Amino acid sequence: MFDGDRLTVKIEPTVFGHAVESGATLSLPDIPFDTPVDAVKWALGEMRRRVNTKVTGRGSAIGDPRLRVGRTLSIAGVGSRFSGPNYRLTSVSHSFDSGGYRTSFEARQELV
Repeated sequence: MFDGDRLTVKIEPTVFGHAVESGATLSLPDIPFDTPVDAVKWALGEMRRRVNTKVTGRGSAIGDPRLRVGRTLSIAGVGSRFSGPNYRLTSVSHSFDSGGYRTSFEARQELV
């Protein structure tokens, strides 16, 4: 709801279609937004950033030039909690050494 001065947004998390009481809050910064839409975009971006920094990991693989920062990949074989298709690469390093071509990476799981 936007009253011309303040924006109020209620976001209700759900699990399998059922509402969950989280008690979580997000306050908008004390900066002017040009439109209510800009404020909602900021809030959604901030929530996405907070949620998506929870699970991170590092790994290495046989060199693959397709692995680049910003791309997503699937991780499997590390248990149901950590396996999944929504990992975004946040750091990638390609190297050649006595073991051959290797790619090392860091990734974070994205939930939204």
